[in-house]
Amino acid sequence: MHVLIGRKIGSKGQLTCVNADAKYAYVVCDICCVDIELHGPNPFRMLHSAFYMKQQPCGCSKSHRWTKEQYEILLSRKAESLGFMFNGFAEDFHGKTTKISLTCAKHGEWRSGIISNFLHRAIGCPECKRELVGIRAKKDDDEIIKKFKLVDVFHPDTIFKRSNTKDAYGSYLWEMHCPLCNQMGLSTASALKGGSKSCGCKKQNPTQAYINILKDGDLPIALKFGISKFSEMRLKEIKKDSVFEVENFAIFRFTNSEDCRDAESECLSSLDCGILTKRDIQNGFTETTHLYNIDTLVKIFENYGGIRMSSL
Repeated sequence: MHVLIGRKIGSKGQLTCVNADAKYAYVVCDICCVDIELHGPNPFRMLHSAFYMKQQPCGCSKSHRWTKEQYEILLSRKAESLGFMFNGFAEDFHGKTTKISLTCAKHGEWRSGIISNFLHRAIGCPECKRELVGIRAKKDDDEIIKKFKLVDVFHPDTIFKRSNTKDAYGSYLWEMHCPLCNQMGLSTASALKGGSKSCGCKKQNPTQAYINILKDGDLPIALKFGISKFSEMRLKEIKKDSVFEVENFAIFRFTNSEDCRDAESECLSSLDCGILTKRDIQNGFTETTHLYNIDTLVKIFENYGGIRMSSL
């Protein structure tokens, strides 16, 4: 009998070696064996070295590589639990970043984001979301305005008022009457909660440029760059609007807003931008670019006088 047979590993001691040869150990998972449809009836095979390192070759592993067929099962189950139907992949299968097609009983078919986002974030029908946003927009205005004023950005005498204008998603826009520049601007509630001004002050003095990395879990997807007066608040706003995780890479401070704006214009004109869609990042998707442009972005911002600050 091989020395590995009968030994247990796993975060919960759920993996038992039931057979072994000169190279491989064959293990059964007490958790995964219950789901034969997903994992099949056969033991999991792993190298001896992997067994001694206590790696998990089954679905219990956070980095398990699912097959196309297994993803179809997982996606069908997830869609059914949310009241949708999984139609299949919307493009050639290439792992967890493959886009998928789903059907909502109320609003019909739509092309969702990537596999991992749907499985782990339960992204649903965009039309259902718009209806939900419309319901939420009916909350008491005074309570919403209180949240605007919690952000230490607006002047105390700033007046907020819900307008009769809706955005593309059916949400009411808000009027912001600024006593500093004596101008009125329209903005979304989420932007105002994030400290983004819609009045003339916003246009007058952006003096910071930022580079953020958009990630799907640990996998970098794209770069999001831009300019702002308050990069930290802008980061919070991007995180709310993006289906991806957002991590700040660098912030650059400029001595004047003209150089700051010129630097952004140079980035937009010289780089391949807008590689993501509005569905991926609602506000600012046109300032997205490829990961390999990160050094070029840094160079452009520095060439226009940007001084690199500590990242957030």
